[in-house]
Amino acid sequence: MDVVLVGAAGSGTRAVARDLGRRHGWDLVDVDAVLAAHVGAPDTTTGPWTVESGSPRVFIADGALTRTRLRHELYSGRLVAWLDAPPTRLVGRLRAAPPLATLPGPGPLTALGAHGEAMEWYFGAGVRLDATLPTSRLADEVERLLRQAQPSGTLVARADTGVGLLEIGDDIVARGIADALLRLPGERAAILTERRVWADLGDRIASAMRAIDARFDVVIVPPGERAKTLSSQFRTLRELANLRLARRGAIVAVGDDRICDAATYTAGVYLRGVPLVTVPTTTLGQVDLAIGGKGSVNLDLGRNLVGVFHQPTGIVLDVNLLRDEPSRERRAAFAEVLKYALLGDAELFTLIEAAASDAPSRSPIGEADLPEIVERCALAKLRTVLADERDLAGPRVALNLGHTVSHALEAAMDYRLLHGEAVAYGLRTALAIGVEVGITPPALAERGVTVLDQLQLGCDRVEVDVEAVMTRVAADKKRLRGRTRWVLATGSGVAIRSDIPDSLVGQILGRVLRGQTAD
Repeated sequence: MDVVLVGAAGSGTRAVARDLGRRHGWDLVDVDAVLAAHVGAPDTTTGPWTVESGSPRVFIADGALTRTRLRHELYSGRLVAWLDAPPTRLVGRLRAAPPLATLPGPGPLTALGAHGEAMEWYFGAGVRLDATLPTSRLADEVERLLRQAQPSGTLVARADTGVGLLEIGDDIVARGIADALLRLPGERAAILTERRVWADLGDRIASAMRAIDARFDVVIVPPGERAKTLSSQFRTLRELANLRLARRGAIVAVGDDRICDAATYTAGVYLRGVPLVTVPTTTLGQVDLAIGGKGSVNLDLGRNLVGVFHQPTGIVLDVNLLRDEPSRERRAAFAEVLKYALLGDAELFTLIEAAASDAPSRSPIGEADLPEIVERCALAKLRTVLADERDLAGPRVALNLGHTVSHALEAAMDYRLLHGEAVAYGLRTALAIGVEVGITPPALAERGVTVLDQLQLGCDRVEVDVEAVMTRVAADKKRLRGRTRWVLATGSGVAIRSDIPDSLVGQILGRVLRGQTAD
């Protein structure tokens, strides 16, 4: 089996790789050097890591790991080991050799600390080894790991965050749940899921639970929006009480975005809060709704009007679960992806434009770029949440772009639209309002509308009373001092405006809901 050694400068990856090469005759491949030699090539992610070899190789990598597709190729089927050491130790090693030996002051220490923090997402997918050990000891540790059975799947990002353990990968659902539960003190869990999902994943999850000697019960909840009602919550809470799930137990939510949303609410209110692990099985869940610690249920007047903040202790994003997702669900989820692109992620915008342009011929869309799309959106959501965990009129309000209308529209239509489909109408409305009041650059709005047109989202006339939607807009939970706050895209972020006349909103919304262009 090939070995991948990752770590920051000074961690000793090259020295350990050379030691292993001397012991076994393995070839050394410097991934960063290979990419640097092919700058400007049509596909700089293609290299020797994509070709099977007759004899094992040792790969070393650092900066190249920010490339999602390369990381998936490089980590798949290989042992990944992270050589980790405090920045002070790394700088001490680097100062002993040029060019850092000539650099005075704390600059290198600050740079290495920041680099290590940024790269922990990608290094963390490997088995963590103490890089302060001698090179020979580290080589021994790698050999020991190679003798052990390797877990299934490919883990490509893993980090302890301020709101829990986040793992991203392919075919990692079983190991991800096990990793999260092993960090908790309890020995029992309740798995909240719907019948269809459990039929598909139950055997794998049950096997993983038995492997860590975890006792568990399965609680079947209604599918879709039916899970997000007070009556459904009451039945679920009673079942948990009958099962005697204790405060040291855990809830594992396995299902679509609505199941994860409802289960977050359940975990937040049962016994005043029990640990939660979320395992979203839809694109919408993985790019947005299963991250951030908001659990909600709906009322007749609007979506998510009753809820709690309850951060998960573990988030498992297994892209493999999305492979057979219905085309309508995937397509609708791309409205949320577009939201993140409009918030200022230029590379994500390029990705979604490419996926959207190919949408009519691809089912489901976005397959090739899906891992990178999931990762970019998930990390963007996580960083925003960490900056404003409880949504206290801070950075997190930006995530409401397009949602003031979408939540109102969903409620007015009795949830006949998928969430992403409603968001598409909301984005069209927000972009048109932004252009009208001089906040949103017309070119940005045009790009966004073109993507929605290509995805065939928010294009059709919807049979709904505009006044009914406006009534629910007036009940939006993010209102401040009695005024609706509109999140409007600026090109580099958002502007928050609470002075948009209702007459302008109603006029633009009416055109959008009739399927007309908002010129």
